[in-house]
Amino acid sequence: NYVQKMLRSLGITKFFDEILTPSKLVKPKPNPDMFNIISKKYAVKNKDCLVIEDSLPGIIATKKAGMFSVGLTTTLTSDELHLADIISKDYIELYSKLSFA
Repeated sequence: NYVQKMLRSLGITKFFDEILTPSKLVKPKPNPDMFNIISKKYAVKNKDCLVIEDSLPGIIATKKAGMFSVGLTTTLTSDELHLADIISKDYIELYSKLSFA
């Protein structure tokens, strides 16, 4: 599939424990199944999850799952991702907005 080919071409597949794509789901986003499946598999409470998304259906799915959402403005504007808990233009800016202490 496209996602796995892309990750392989970038040489970063080894950094992911799980790759779940829409092709493996019955109901795609904005249905929260994708996020619920992963949180259940790793026994993590949804309220303890942070999801980085670049689409409105992804943000909506994240919110339906009860997870913290980050809207990344790589494909849409901050106005279009307004439902996200945090909006960031890139990962560097996101890092500065989140507290890891």
